[in-house]
Amino acid sequence: MKLIKKITTVLACLGLSATVFAVDFGGSLDNYTKLSTSNFENWGISQQDGLTAWLKIPFNQQGSLYLATEGTLFYRYNLPDFSNTSKYTSDFMVDIGLFKLGGVFNIRDNLLQLNLGRFYLTDVTGLVLSQTADGAQGVFTSDTFKASVYVAYTGFTNALFGTMNNGPTSTFVPDYKKVYCFNSPYIVTGATISAPYLFANQTIGAEVYGMFGTGGLRGSNSGYNRGYATVFMNGPIVKNLFYTLTTTLAFNNGVSNLTIGTITYYPDFKSASISLNAIYASGETGGIKAFKAFSSNVATYARNQPEYTNMLKFGLRGSIKPIDSLYTSVGTDVVFDSGKDFGFRGVQWDASVKYQIFTDLQLAFVAKQFFDVKKDTNNNTSFSINASLAF
Repeated sequence: MKLIKKITTVLACLGLSATVFAVDFGGSLDNYTKLSTSNFENWGISQQDGLTAWLKIPFNQQGSLYLATEGTLFYRYNLPDFSNTSKYTSDFMVDIGLFKLGGVFNIRDNLLQLNLGRFYLTDVTGLVLSQTADGAQGVFTSDTFKASVYVAYTGFTNALFGTMNNGPTSTFVPDYKKVYCFNSPYIVTGATISAPYLFANQTIGAEVYGMFGTGGLRGSNSGYNRGYATVFMNGPIVKNLFYTLTTTLAFNNGVSNLTIGTITYYPDFKSASISLNAIYASGETGGIKAFKAFSSNVATYARNQPEYTNMLKFGLRGSIKPIDSLYTSVGTDVVFDSGKDFGFRGVQWDASVKYQIFTDLQLAFVAKQFFDVKKDTNNNTSFSINASLAF
């Protein structure tokens, strides 16, 4: 009882202090509609309507100590084929994607940031780890280096909002009919260190992550562990021309590799950008294993091959804002198999237009297409429109 009283007292004090300072809150209404087809034969539709609300409660006048939370309610409707209207699915989903106590502290002209609770984290590549989890993070920033540590558990998050690539012995079975389905259980640990602007405005750094399978509420990943080690560099080449380079070694019953390189040019015209990029995700070849990221990611617009594995992709992308309220982009990629059966897989393109009609209202249109030279069942074309109203 004494412990309960202490916790109640602390929460009451925090709530009282929050009333002294400005509480910030808001939300958005989102509508997403996508039409898709394979080889322009059978068309289908995917419809999603969402309500998102967020709240930030400061506990001091500077706002450096705060509680932040965000929740989402979605209705989803999916009809894969208009010619068979009986085969549709519809469901509701709820999620708490953010619930953290955050703090930023000055230590002799350096900054220490602490996060505790549920929040989203991505690794430096954006492709290995892109996951909401429950845990703690500390980030220390000085003039000469930046370092962070992270530890979290994934099993209490919602599997309907974020999936992971599990091992062959995993017993995790999601129930997609539930409004909230507990996720695949892992303990995730990580550490990053970098030296910003070390020389000639170049930044170099290294990052390591370990994912350890454990038991959970909907199955177990015990015995399936993996690790990732990344080195990265980025910075300017000449005026308005920048590069990023990362290479990652993954360790799980062998070694695999993910390497990403990007060169981007920013002309002094209408906030435009032009970028060249290359992504290599190893396949089975020689002593190299097929790369598998921890978090599931969409690597191509192909209907049946979404993950970054056994892939070599080269791309060109451009974007421009002809007026302040309008953003447009277009891109294309050529895709190869990178394993022992190296060969041309296909080509894809995408185009998007985002129009900020008012300060709180945005409309976006996206078109995507993938052509597979080997399996036309992987071909995919989609047109989507998204409207978002913030409040």
